[in-house]
Amino acid sequence: MPEIIIFKNSTDLLSNSLSADILFFAYPERPRKCTKRLLHIFDTIISLFVISPLVIAHWRGTWNIVSSKYFKPTYCFIIGSGLHVAFTLLREILHAEFVVPEPGTKKCWKRKLRRFFITKAYTYCFSVGCIMQWRGGWDAFEEYFGKTLTPAILTSIILLIPLMGFRGLRNLLSAPMIIITDRKEFTFSFPTRFRTERHHHQCWRGGWQLLDLYTPHVTWHVLATVIVSVLALSLLKSLRNISAAPFVCVNDDQTEYFDVPTLFRKGGSRDPGLYVLDCLFSVLVIGTLVVFVWRGLWVFLDLELFPNNPIYSSWGSVLIGYSVVAVTFALQPVMKWTCDRLDGWRRVAAADIFLFFSFIGTINVWRGVWHVLDNYFLTDDKLLGDWITHGVSMILLILLNCSNSVLVRGVYIDAEEPAGQCVIFPVYYIRLFFQKERTKKQKRLLETLERQEQNNINLLEKPHNNNFNAKIVKSNNNRIINTNTHDRKSISLEQQELLTKITVEVDGNENIENQKNNEVKALSKENFAKE
Repeated sequence: MPEIIIFKNSTDLLSNSLSADILFFAYPERPRKCTKRLLHIFDTIISLFVISPLVIAHWRGTWNIVSSKYFKPTYCFIIGSGLHVAFTLLREILHAEFVVPEPGTKKCWKRKLRRFFITKAYTYCFSVGCIMQWRGGWDAFEEYFGKTLTPAILTSIILLIPLMGFRGLRNLLSAPMIIITDRKEFTFSFPTRFRTERHHHQCWRGGWQLLDLYTPHVTWHVLATVIVSVLALSLLKSLRNISAAPFVCVNDDQTEYFDVPTLFRKGGSRDPGLYVLDCLFSVLVIGTLVVFVWRGLWVFLDLELFPNNPIYSSWGSVLIGYSVVAVTFALQPVMKWTCDRLDGWRRVAAADIFLFFSFIGTINVWRGVWHVLDNYFLTDDKLLGDWITHGVSMILLILLNCSNSVLVRGVYIDAEEPAGQCVIFPVYYIRLFFQKERTKKQKRLLETLERQEQNNINLLEKPHNNNFNAKIVKSNNNRIINTNTHDRKSISLEQQELLTKITVEVDGNENIENQKNNEVKALSKENFAKE
């Protein structure tokens, strides 16, 4: 039996067209399973071999430029953290100013051009701030604890505890697990740990340098840093924040370009005090824990993976990293099926284990590509090589509409998505363009329905009759039939049948509008001839 949905007018039709009952109408031309799999494979390849190397190259160039020769680790950490906190506090103001359009404003190329330059400058400054924070903490840790295996492993393992406690283990991930395109919705939008509403290269480098300066480079100390950081992030349900490219791909979208998610998701207008505390906690606590975990495993690989042969060490990381990443992407359907059937702490634990496994691949990819550039790219003039990787990589990412992928901003909570979506990595690039095209076609279909409704009213409705009901019939072959329940005494049965045949097919037929217009014109000509 076909499902019949009745709307009083086109306004109700437009407002309810995104409901689950007629989801096929809201998203015409759903891609087939084979197409979806091919798009997923292409997105993964782009993340692994295009976006991730560019992100890593930009980080490597900026990291070396803001080295301890030019910036002390403490200053690096303070400047980076300050920039990060400032951008987090200002994200709602920036979002309202440059993303949300004012009522009644028309599209203008000058406004678009201004927004483009402002958003790209924002991304660039934020990226430099992120690296400085990381490098400062990294070097400070090495200065106090040294570059030995035991401290690196212990600190990494111990610091995982608060990350797990805050449910923030996913924040360890980065490219190639995450790719962010430059869409306006995500320009200034990123979450904090507590989700209060209202930079990142320098931030990382400052914390990294602080660890390098004040921690020994011994195995037990490195492992202790990793363990403590991972446990802390797990307790905070923030372990996913260790993710990065190639597991994350972020488009430069306009709508949420300046939005930054915090840990507790507090609002700046309602709770300004909690909002500030949430931003500080998300940047200084969660962000620092993520730096410590990354630094611990990085130093562990430096000490254990061909420590006397940098060439073998770099290519070994590349091989291990891409192998683990390939296995991780292959395991996504299995983990999604598993998490669909788990709930509570079991689902969080399963997601954290999978995220940490993907993090091992992430850090090996980053370390491998980083050291390959160190060993082969302009070794005679390292400063020039650093500036080239710093600038050219950023320009290419902007052209690819993925410059936001270099940022490490916001706090994401482990397993906050429903069911098995918590283990799906946000690697969307080509699929976003297909989605935009489907959205445009959906809007055209809605406009066609609205125009057709108005034409029917003008042609068939009597002056004294203002009642109009639009009947939407969903048949088994996913067709929408738009019929009119007017008083039809003034027209013949043949004309009523002709009107009933006016249909809208949601299958990507580009001749819908012309066909409907021709039928309406034929109907109007018959009426004119009779008169």
